[in-house]
Amino acid sequence: MLCDDVEPLAPGPSAMRGAALRLAQFLSTYSADARQEATAPTVEDGPLAVKASRIEIVTTGSIMPLQCPRQHAGRVRAVRADGPRATLECEHGHVAEFWQLEPARLRLAVAQATAKRPSLQGTHQVAKLLIVSPDAPRHSDPHRINRFLQAAGTPLVGREDIVEQLGRLGQ
Repeated sequence: MLCDDVEPLAPGPSAMRGAALRLAQFLSTYSADARQEATAPTVEDGPLAVKASRIEIVTTGSIMPLQCPRQHAGRVRAVRADGPRATLECEHGHVAEFWQLEPARLRLAVAQATAKRPSLQGTHQVAKLLIVSPDAPRHSDPHRINRFLQAAGTPLVGREDIVEQLGRLGQ
């Protein structure tokens, strides 16, 4: 039940009218470039398919390879966004939906990996695709939210022999 159902509003100016006027004043100060950035890009009807040797879901504290939901199935090698559906395909040919795979997040991940717009269509190939988990805001950069990806950009300081061994492990 809403508050208005119990106590009707008193006569007078509408609170919505005042809010609309304040919003209109605020938006009138936006430049054309700022308006373009604030507007969600239009997405065409065409599907997006991406093949990659590594497709991973990134959270703040983990990087998980996307796995086929079937028991004992292989790693995911392709993902697809088509309208409101996002599907994955493993190396054994199984096609399935996965709860952490959303079309908008997939499109944004491909846009970051290819330096193209999220409205990209067609079939594309990338080496590695990092998809931000639903736990984080969808526009997040995986390299900024994940502590391990952040650490990869910082130099190691310490005993040179240990640093050298660690460097060989990463190759």
